[in-house]
Amino acid sequence: MENLKMFLSKLDAESSKDEIESTFKRVAEKLLKEFHIVKNGRIFRMIEIEFYFCNAQHKDTVTYKRTENAGRWFVHRGVDITFNSSEEEGFYGGILIRSIIPIDSAEAVLGPEKCLWELFDDEALLPNTIYPYVEKNADGIYSGEILSRERYHVKGEYKESPYRFYVNGISIEGLKNYSATPWK
Repeated sequence: MENLKMFLSKLDAESSKDEIESTFKRVAEKLLKEFHIVKNGRIFRMIEIEFYFCNAQHKDTVTYKRTENAGRWFVHRGVDITFNSSEEEGFYGGILIRSIIPIDSAEAVLGPEKCLWELFDDEALLPNTIYPYVEKNADGIYSGEILSRERYHVKGEYKESPYRFYVNGISIEGLKNYSATPWK
């Protein structure tokens, strides 16, 4: 886990576009092949994620501004895993969870808002409410080729950049109703 947190802490106000894009690829490979999300004992594999990072060298203006430590949840109309971010120092970003799949099912949770609802649907006032967390897959590496393409419905300078990563070659049910599908 520390290795992943190191990658999430690597980017800052001085990071070049090449460093940012290289970090995106390395983190995507790790998250999609070696990690999953655990919520109340249920395990979800991440199968589609989207990267956002803004600094002076990489002005990705659609990125939500934030000041946060690496590896935290950042909730908006979806949910991100944060990069080390400092709005005051001019660098911030995260990894949007776009699609997940329970390891005990082929029925995927498709779309950022649905992932947010699935992962954070517990009532905060109930005792024993447990937040989801990311952990390394104890069984090794998940199968499937990691591919990338442009982010979905994004405007701005980086709209055609291949910052959306997904797992190809796995069985997923429910794709016909998912207009943002990268699995074409």
